[in-house]
Amino acid sequence: MRAKIVTSVVLSVAVVSASSSLRAHEGQLSDSPTLDASNGATQTELEASVAEVGLEPINLPAGESAALDANADPAQAAKTSPAPMESTKYGPSGGESLFSVGFQFINTTSQPEDGSSTNDSNIFGALGFGYFLADEHEIGIQAFGLITIPDEGDEFVVLDLAPYYNFNFRSDARTWFYIGPNAGVSYAEMGGESDSSFSFGAHAGIRHWIAPRVSIFVEPRYTYSQLEFAGFETDEHQFAILVGLNVSF
Repeated sequence: MRAKIVTSVVLSVAVVSASSSLRAHEGQLSDSPTLDASNGATQTELEASVAEVGLEPINLPAGESAALDANADPAQAAKTSPAPMESTKYGPSGGESLFSVGFQFINTTSQPEDGSSTNDSNIFGALGFGYFLADEHEIGIQAFGLITIPDEGDEFVVLDLAPYYNFNFRSDARTWFYIGPNAGVSYAEMGGESDSSFSFGAHAGIRHWIAPRVSIFVEPRYTYSQLEFAGFETDEHQFAILVGLNVSF
């Protein structure tokens, strides 16, 4: 009888001990960090996993880290995101102007009425001013001048004033091509005689902007005029290469 009582007591104690152990284990599980379906593993577990496999944590730039953080403030993410880069503007646009300075290497073929022909080569100084009606359309005026004073004989003077139109087209932001007509007045003084006449021609060129407001240019051009010397009407055919600098403002 006593043995049965002892056995019952021992079983009761074992059941109570097992029940207490189970409740304690449940309490530890409820107090420990859990995996949340929305957040995934906790930070502590992630760091432990990274350390266990020997990987180095990746540190993202502030802007990208803020954008990837689901709990980040959108306003703060916008502040830390890098600002977009602005493209550099080269040369004038519609409503802006252009000033040019350079030299004109010119070959002139003179053909008087008597049937003779002469060729002469010179270097002219050149100044110009242009105004852009729109990005493509440019109007302006150019002035060319040459004065030679020889040791013997008469001086030789040639002056040209030529309004022009250019149609500009851009192969890229810094390299522009243009083409157009020119017309104006030519004045020449030679051998004690002088004359002036209407002149006209055409030209084409290329500008390359070495800075946002400064470019170099090359411009082939042709100009025709008719002057009278020594009683003869003389046809003047000018083939030239104009080179120089542009400054826009």
